Amino acid sequence: MPDTLVGLVIFIALLTPGTSYAFRREANAPVGGRLSPVRETARLVSVSLISDLASLGLLSVLHALRVDDTPDPSVALSDASGFYRRSPLYALAWGAVFLGVACLLALFFATVVEAGWFTRLARWRRLAWLLRRSVSARSAWWEAFSG
Repeated sequence: MPDTLVGLVIFIALLTPGTSYAFRREANAPVGGRLSPVRETARLVSVSLISDLASLGLLSVLHALRVDDTPDPSVALSDASGFYRRSPLYALAWGAVFLGVACLLALFFATVVEAGWFTRLARWRRLAWLLRRSVSARSAWWEAFSG
């Protein structure tokens, strides 16, 4: 858990993509059943992590293409305080770009899920095992004694 104000702000910022994903899913379609707090947290954290890593990857590709204009992600991650001290406005601007791209990727992922693209992929035989729903919405007791 973060112990400084800056750490708390960074922690919240890194979870923002997952929150935008959840808000998008709840606004456009009812979520299938009430999720447990553990599953809700896992979804929020996993979508945030995937979106943040994809955004960092895009920033790395952009840095590889235009070295002069973009920050080096490896330097920003290895020496974050030094990177910020050299040019605070530059670091904040690129941090906002990183966060914006991550949120846009999370919103895109929510749109893909809502459109049912994954259910279409499940019809393809080679991916069916990966995407089929093996967890029942009913409890095991209900399944055992329902006849």
